[in-house]
Amino acid sequence: MSIAQRLGRLPVEKKALLVSEGIMAALCAYRAFDYVYTGFFISDEFGYYYNAVHGTIYSGRWFFGFFNIDLFKLLGLHTPNGFAVLLPFYLFAWAGLTIFTFYKILLLLRLDGKTVALSLLSAFSLVSFVILSLGFLTESMGLALATGGVYCILRFFHSDTDAGRLAFPFGAALLFGFAGATREPYDAFLIAGGLFVAVIAFWN
Repeated sequence: MSIAQRLGRLPVEKKALLVSEGIMAALCAYRAFDYVYTGFFISDEFGYYYNAVHGTIYSGRWFFGFFNIDLFKLLGLHTPNGFAVLLPFYLFAWAGLTIFTFYKILLLLRLDGKTVALSLLSAFSLVSFVILSLGFLTESMGLALATGGVYCILRFFHSDTDAGRLAFPFGAALLFGFAGATREPYDAFLIAGGLFVAVIAFWN
């Protein structure tokens, strides 16, 4: 069976996931192409790039800062040209993860395939999501981490084992904490997540 035939037999929601990831990959590649040929940095992007290269942290964004510092050291990135090679992969790692986790959340909500597919593709009509996902910014990382935390909360709600009831709240707290240490407003998820876990635990 050819790859095209296998893809043709996929459920509509999985096809939409592949299309969505493909669109995001193309947008990330275009952003990197634009950076290479125009050298365009918005001020925040340059600030975060400068911090990563020089080992400094902006404000209280510890997770974002240390992650990038360690990543740049690991890859030996010290110049804008080296950053250009990293950029499309970095952008897609967080944006692609957000899309995939959103897909998993929709499945946990037990929505039908067409609804899942339309929800995934509709994400590209959210201008803020698309624009902020294409920058070397805290928003894309924070959103990916917070979405992962929401997924863990839902897994906790559906969990039938003691291990799941312990692991998923811990995972949610960890991801929400990392999200808050990436961009301050995500601290709200950590507070709300704790309340949701308490309510779900009481309900069960």
